[in-house]
Amino acid sequence: LLSLLHQLQNKYGWRLTVAHLNHLLSEGSYPEASYVRQMCFQFSLSCRQSTVDVAKLAQERKLGIEEAGRHARYTFLGEVAREEQASVVVMGHQQDDQVEQFWLRLLRGSAPGSLGGIPQERDLAPGVRLVRPLLPFTRQEIMVYLASQGLKPFADPDNDLLRFRRNSLRHHTLPFLDDQHPGWRAKLVQTMSLLAEDEAYFRQVVEGELAQGSWEMGMYCYNLQHWQELPPPLRKRMLLRIFHTLQKSDIREELQHRHLLHLENLWTNMVEGKSYQLPGRRSLQRSHRNIFFLQDWPPEPWALAVEPPVHPGEVVSWRFPWSSLILPQLLYGHLDTGSDTTSRPESRLAGVFLHGWHLRSSQPGDCLLVRGHQQSIGELLRFYEIPLPQRAFYPLLLINDTPAAIPGLVVADPFRSRANDSFYFTFSYTHTRR
Repeated sequence: LLSLLHQLQNKYGWRLTVAHLNHLLSEGSYPEASYVRQMCFQFSLSCRQSTVDVAKLAQERKLGIEEAGRHARYTFLGEVAREEQASVVVMGHQQDDQVEQFWLRLLRGSAPGSLGGIPQERDLAPGVRLVRPLLPFTRQEIMVYLASQGLKPFADPDNDLLRFRRNSLRHHTLPFLDDQHPGWRAKLVQTMSLLAEDEAYFRQVVEGELAQGSWEMGMYCYNLQHWQELPPPLRKRMLLRIFHTLQKSDIREELQHRHLLHLENLWTNMVEGKSYQLPGRRSLQRSHRNIFFLQDWPPEPWALAVEPPVHPGEVVSWRFPWSSLILPQLLYGHLDTGSDTTSRPESRLAGVFLHGWHLRSSQPGDCLLVRGHQQSIGELLRFYEIPLPQRAFYPLLLINDTPAAIPGLVVADPFRSRANDSFYFTFSYTHTRR
């Protein structure tokens, strides 16, 4: 790959930088790093190298070695691309890798969509594409090219260790198939291409169906009856898409076949308000005839300082710590100017309270004086029919450390605006996708 890119560098005006990560998994990792530096010197290219203790990372995150290495590798490549202002990261995966990946995913019980193989292109980071131009070529074809150029690739001694499933496949299972069924690799690649094409179509269908639900407060909400009526293959793909979106970490913990089977037996028997746990700290809840898909349940307590607007018509916005999917806003305006008055009248705050504001999650014992009666936050949220999964995320607004409002829903009597007040505050959620 480096040889080809170097030959084409002047023709296309590319600026090449080589990025290499030492995973510290074997004694051979240091000679490999030295080999990369020698190649860069031979081609007169800059070289960015770093090290990550992948074994330690795997232990800390409770991951397999390959998944931890993948996370470390792509994180490093994304960082180098950003620092070098690169628009493309090019990797040397080839057709044999594609075939091995198919078997590894099949043996792991991965979802059908992943059997289409490694994508030739995908987004790595904002403004950065990951491209694999050698996927159509076999390892043997690449070795023939290297010999013609007088180049000798580095031989990783770990590739002979049979304790790794990939190496066992490479040295035993796949050669057996080569001997018994010549030509099977090309046929498998054709089948994978068809699977990838089908998956691209289903991806469009899934996105269209997901639009029937909504993302609110960092969770996805969908009508339970409609969900139960969906064809199971579409429902499974929607599940995979929803839970991938919920995943906060770039280390993936995928839903496996056993999880999907468990969920198919669950939809008609879900208990109102019960939390059903799934991998990656993701979970499900049923409430108000809807099904909710959540991340990190129950949520951690949180608090957030608020800088209120100063001028009428000004918008102040921020992100809550528990979600990157929604953008809350405080709007400030004259009551008689046609400003946004779509919020509940009882949720308007008197405009004289301009200092000492903050938001936090509700705590046991929190109450608001509403219509002359002390009412708990839970009672008020139930009165306004806020679904159970959302209640824990609803903010409580405090003025000078006194509970004053559930923004957008209700304001305590001492803080409510009157007819002769000049200003009001309202609160809204604006959905933004990652």
